[in-house]
Order: sequence, then C-alpha cells, then structure tokens
Amino acid sequence: MSSVSVTVTETGFKPGDERYYHIEGYNLFSASRVRKRGGGVAIYANVLFNSTRISAVQQDHSVLHIKASIANKNYQVVNIDNPHTSVANQMLQDFEYVLASTSGPFILTADFNRDLLSVSTLRDYYVDLLQYYGLLLINSKVPTRGSCFLDHIWSNETNIRNFNFFPYR
Repeated sequence: MSSVSVTVTETGFKPGDERYYHIEGYNLFSASRVRKRGGGVAIYANVLFNSTRISAVQQDHSVLHIKASIANKNYQVVNIDNPHTSVANQMLQDFEYVLASTSGPFILTADFNRDLLSVSTLRDYYVDLLQYYGLLLINSKVPTRGSCFLDHIWSNETNIRNFNFFPYR
C-alpha cells in the first residue's frame, strides 16, 4: 500500500484492540463505539506523514478526525460511522463541529447510514452542510448496500487522483 491514509468503518474494536490490527508502514488511530458493540472507526495514516489525532467522538456514533503533514502540507481526514439506530441530530451536531474546525485539504469518509438516493429533510441538511463547507462527493452514487447509497467519500481537494472503495457486502 502507498496511500496517504486508509479508513475503515464498523471496526468493532474495543479500547486496547489497536495493538492487534497494525499494518506495516501505517500509524493507527481509532475510535471505538462505547455504548454498544460493533461500530467504530479507524484511520491508518502513512508513517511518511507526521500524523496526529485532532478529535474523536465515541458515542452511539463514532467520529475520528486526524491531521497528516508532509513537506509543509497539511491534510485532514475524518471518518464517521453512524449506525442506523443513532440519534441523527446529535451525530450531525458533532459532525458540524468537526467541519467547522477544519482547514486546508480535507477528505471525509462516512458510513452515514442515511440513503443519499432517497429524499428526506435529514439527507438535504447533510448534503447542504457538506456543500457549505466546500466538499464535493467523490464516489459515484452507486448503491453501496442493496439499493441504498449509504457510504460516502467527500473532499474539498480537487486533485484527488486515486482512491479505492471497498464496501462490505
């Protein structure tokens, strides 16, 4: 692998599990869901980048935000796991706080568990919020689970050349 970062949702990690999931050449950052089993997020950051955790929210949903720097260029990566049972308003409030604290090149990966192909007030708010912060949808609106488009990649970086998306089926 030679990616800047690799993001994983629904890790199922418990606090302390990180030592079992090391990938050579990457630093692991994770946020486990504490109230229920399953869920959680991880970001593997290439060791060539000086990477630090900016914030993590670990409730019914998980939000992990890191900064990776190389050659005086900073990148920010956010990974979200929002279970279909979570309280959407609380997740969006935490998410909006993360968006407001970002600057520079930014990529968001999310298992949002809200279908972008359906019409709803929540979906509209989510899309409007991302567009307000200058983020564009990177992955196509191809269904990622059944007929639903639940897993999203957004960025304000226009020169993203390569990314791989492997939804769990």
